[in-house]
Amino acid sequence: MFPSCIGILNTAKQQERADKVEETLAAFGLLEAALAECSKEGEAEAPFFGGGSIGFLDIALGCYIPWFEAIGRLAGVPPFLDAARTPKLAAWAGRFRAAEPVIALLTAVDKVQEYITSVLYPKWNVAVTASN
Repeated sequence: MFPSCIGILNTAKQQERADKVEETLAAFGLLEAALAECSKEGEAEAPFFGGGSIGFLDIALGCYIPWFEAIGRLAGVPPFLDAARTPKLAAWAGRFRAAEPVIALLTAVDKVQEYITSVLYPKWNVAVTASN
């Protein structure tokens, strides 16, 4: 997922970016299936990957939620974590963001977007806009 996300940002060629978006969406589909499998608690569905409380995998993936949003915004694509496309993952992201230990620690999407445009784009010497 991460190479395709970075690939979205790291190319000015529209077809390459579209291919990377499709790769990223496919990866989110795999995560959706993994969440459905990992969050099973008997007959009920647990709110997080490891069960009823935030675990290591939730933290490892959850810290990238603002990055996924920022990349989507900059690429001009619909949100990757979309309730219509990945309902379990979108609901998980909402629960993760709202969890008390996470609220103060998760980077704001605007800050990530600013970092990408002011640090990464100049570094890569690529100017990607939604109109490309």
